[in-house]
Amino acid sequence: MVTVSIFWSPIIFIIFNIYKLYMDKKIYNISFDLAIKDDSQSIMNTKIVLKYNADATHQEQEGHSSDVNSVCVTADGSRIISGSLDKTVKVWDALSGTCLSTLEGHSGAVTSVCVTADGSRIISGSSDNTVKVWDAVSGACVSTLEGHTDRVTSVCVSPDGSQIISGSMDNTVKVWDIKSGACVSTLEGHSGPVESVSVFTDKTGGKRIKRKSNKRKTKKHNSNKRLSKKR
Repeated sequence: MVTVSIFWSPIIFIIFNIYKLYMDKKIYNISFDLAIKDDSQSIMNTKIVLKYNADATHQEQEGHSSDVNSVCVTADGSRIISGSLDKTVKVWDALSGTCLSTLEGHSGAVTSVCVTADGSRIISGSSDNTVKVWDAVSGACVSTLEGHTDRVTSVCVSPDGSQIISGSMDNTVKVWDIKSGACVSTLEGHSGPVESVSVFTDKTGGKRIKRKSNKRKTKKHNSNKRLSKKR
């Protein structure tokens, strides 16, 4: 943090420039100390204290260089994960806004991101047709899941963190084992690209997968019983 004191007049010119700095997020706090003439009520002396955000420029340099496609938040709310057209995944401190790490490895745009409930693994889907699993602490790529024949549009993870579900432009949904990286099953039936996938646990404890296609149809699958055998 840098603190600057300015003694100057006219006040209008100063306020205009301070406002510009504030809008550019280069300062985060402003305080005024005005000395007023008793006879004319005009400003005789003006003290302005600006508290600069010393990290503002640094944070801008760490930001994505292209559009952000997907964001998610860890269960404890401490970190934000973002995926971008610039082919990277970034992890941010939710309180300070600081970029904690940048995950690189995809050869295409990152289209979807999610994180396990315990926050230990980050999952990303990409237009390079792959799904990647990342160690949330080290930022290392733990595994690359290959099998889709077209871009991956959506990814999600089961509540217990054991399986990853991915939807693709190849009209299929794939279920992956998060530890081994193996494709457990491929769900077929849509006549168009799968745009979104989600998973939830039903009353019996079984996992069910929802998938949405651009054909405006939503399908449900019991991931314990009614999965296609194709892999």
